[in-house]
Amino acid sequence: MGNQERQKDMVVHDNAQFTRLTFDGTFTQEIRDALHRKRIELGLPFQNVAKFFGINWSTFRKWEQGPTLQCEISYRPVIEKFINGDLDEEINDLFTYKPYVTLSGSRQALPENINLCLERIGSAYALCRNRPELREEILHLVDKVTFKALEDLLNHHAGEELLPKSSR
Repeated sequence: MGNQERQKDMVVHDNAQFTRLTFDGTFTQEIRDALHRKRIELGLPFQNVAKFFGINWSTFRKWEQGPTLQCEISYRPVIEKFINGDLDEEINDLFTYKPYVTLSGSRQALPENINLCLERIGSAYALCRNRPELREEILHLVDKVTFKALEDLLNHHAGEELLPKSSR
């Protein structure tokens, strides 16, 4: 492959120069290294990157590590955007969990301990991916515990306003 076929453009990004890679569908060592660097930079396992591409995780691993030599034409522009960082924000938004609660039209971040609780529930739910009946039971139990806790709080604080007047 000649230099004319594999074109690299110098780009200034955040005051740092980097070489923009052009991907023609062939997984060269340079492309494999770029896939690996980008995946690690984003802090994502094979499974999450593969989910973004809509492929099996082992397919992405074979792109990154071999032995796959070529990919389908439809993936070429997306892979090029991925290795050049054009999709970083979109991928980060997709895989960064940002829970919030809405009170009176304003969004407020949830406390860290609530985030950890939600993460545990999400992990338990994911572990049961092949057992839909257990997933349903998890959701049922979470609802049951949540409503019971709220009921207990309301009974304990009977007569008090649930939300401060400034939050309504």
